[in-house]
Amino acid sequence: MIQKDYIERILEQLNGFLLAMAGHKERDEFELCLDQAKHAYDSFNIDRTFILSTPTEELLQYLNEHKFSSQEIERLGFILKEEGDVLQELGQRSEALENYKKALDLLLTLSEVDKTYSLLREEYINNLNIMEIKRN
Repeated sequence: MIQKDYIERILEQLNGFLLAMAGHKERDEFELCLDQAKHAYDSFNIDRTFILSTPTEELLQYLNEHKFSSQEIERLGFILKEEGDVLQELGQRSEALENYKKALDLLLTLSEVDKTYSLLREEYINNLNIMEIKRN
């Protein structure tokens, strides 16, 4: 029960970051949105550079070894995609593409191995596919 409560609190916190990022994006407050993404990565205790530079399979292995739930990993993919949108708006296209590729790779791999269907995950995957992002 304690583990479930902990996961629920973490998911609420990550959802809060996503909502805050969406609000900042809507108001063109891009730096504040990037700050929210950084806080989200900090809540994972993972460096953004590590996330982007580590091959997806190794990253997932690391996250699983550190007891991240599939929902937490999914939120990480969402945050990467949302941060990519902001980087794109700021004209940082290569950085945005890195985020998009890692988000797509994480979400697709999670869809392949996770037994729970997630409509939101599939929406994010579809949005990334529409953007013609290719897997790493």
